[in-house]
Amino acid sequence: MRSLLIICAVLAAAHAAAVANSEKCICQFNQPYGYRGGAAGGSSAQLKALETRVAKLGASVTEIQNYWDNTVAPQRATFKKNTEDLQSRVAHLEGNLCGDGQFSCGGDDGQCVSDLFVCDGTKDCANGMDECDSTCSSNVAAGTVLSASSIANDECTRRQPKTLSVVITSAKRLNWFKNQVKVTANINLEFSTGDYEATASLPCSGYYSFAKHELVLESPEDDRIGLTCHFSGSGSCAGNLVHEASGESCAQFTLVRQ
Repeated sequence: MRSLLIICAVLAAAHAAAVANSEKCICQFNQPYGYRGGAAGGSSAQLKALETRVAKLGASVTEIQNYWDNTVAPQRATFKKNTEDLQSRVAHLEGNLCGDGQFSCGGDDGQCVSDLFVCDGTKDCANGMDECDSTCSSNVAAGTVLSASSIANDECTRRQPKTLSVVITSAKRLNWFKNQVKVTANINLEFSTGDYEATASLPCSGYYSFAKHELVLESPEDDRIGLTCHFSGSGSCAGNLVHEASGESCAQFTLVRQ
């Protein structure tokens, strides 16, 4: 405390001396400006030097801003998406304490509500999770294209496709059944048949569940193999071809929004 008082006293004295001698001050400059002169010339040179310094500082600020906008911000956004993606996948794999057909409200209280109550316009979760934007934003608007560049462990399709894509051709949310979006889609396949490459486009219908963040497409053919895709925070979804009778997965892939 004593040292602080001494410093304050010294600064006050220095300020008083500067004010008292302000009329007598002759501004002079050392390097790097290379000027020594009287008050009038010194003021002009000082102003020019300050303008140069301000210009350099402005350029530095612009450079830092560009680095933030073009490098740091995109990296932060990518990290956020990847984190949300992992959190969603872990939550999907671990499950929750809620039973089949129930939506977990999250938080520490473990509240569960029926899937039918999710995004119906009425808050049933105490924390409002069943009606929040992150829950009730549809991932399957008409025109949405989701593509998979490879398919793993295909044990059920006769074509054995190399690539698969889903194009949502229509999406409609019914006023009397708001917890789902009814969709129609085309499942596009690229596959080999003998010595040449072939494609197929299979029209189908299904729905998107807000409670499960999941797209379900019914089988477009008589093999009764449907498609499900669980969306994560980043917009991609973990896809499966499933036997409709048992719900068992027979092929896996990741669909990425195009």
